[in-house]
Amino acid sequence: MKLKILEVIMSRYKDSNKYKIYGEDAILAARFDKYLDATLRNCRADYLKALSKRKQREIPYEDLPDAEKETVQESSAADDEIESLLF
Repeated sequence: MKLKILEVIMSRYKDSNKYKIYGEDAILAARFDKYLDATLRNCRADYLKALSKRKQREIPYEDLPDAEKETVQESSAADDEIESLLF
């Protein structure tokens, strides 16, 4: 059984190596891979910058001063009143 599984795995490996690109197509594929790599790296960097900015602005509720906690609670009470009128 192990031998059969090994044969299947090796045949798939051999099949995957059949499709090679040669010549000008290989150059274009390499250029595209390089472009794609740089683009994904830049998108990741932009996302991480935006994420860090968002984290810097956010403050946990427990760390807020008492005066700000009261305003948050008052605004949530107003939201509850509006929701009760709508429903």
